[in-house]
Amino acid sequence: MKIKSDQGEIAHNLILLADWLSIKHPKFKCRLLVVGGAALALKGHRDQTFDVDVLSPSPLPKEIEEGVRAVAMAQGLSIEWLNDHVANVLRSLFKVSHAPPPQFGEESEILEVAENLTIALASKQTMVTLKLLAASPGVKKHTLDLAALAPSLREIQEAVAVCLSLDDTNIRRVDLRMILEELEIDADEVLGTD
Repeated sequence: MKIKSDQGEIAHNLILLADWLSIKHPKFKCRLLVVGGAALALKGHRDQTFDVDVLSPSPLPKEIEEGVRAVAMAQGLSIEWLNDHVANVLRSLFKVSHAPPPQFGEESEILEVAENLTIALASKQTMVTLKLLAASPGVKKHTLDLAALAPSLREIQEAVAVCLSLDDTNIRRVDLRMILEELEIDADEVLGTD
């Protein structure tokens, strides 16, 4: 599917990035695996974010970094409007004895910005897992995104398993319970009774 500039600010900025790349680096081509609010916005969910979280490639190619800075200057955006911070966090989280779960590389949809730039949207399971990792009780941003994703019980169970593989403390279990209750998901069914 082709991204159109009327799909919101994120789509518009990605088109500007592709245009800049075609002029400054005409032979360069890139595929970005996008997660987070930008992926939701590009899928047609509410557009509540101004940044694009890239899971891969990471680190970002220098051509992309240059183009991001150019678009930021032209549009009055942060120079991190497109970044790989999520990838860095995942590397840090899983560095010790875990490898990131395989679903983090899965794609659900490919969007063509231009011939030189394509956007792969992360799988629903990846999105659910990352949103649950980022969620905190009472902070609506991630729970609203989780609700928009409408995860199945199995998807929630897989996401919770990843969260608990990283932090199985009672505090994290209580947080997850509260988040699941905010989502109107039976926490006992997912976490068991404490």
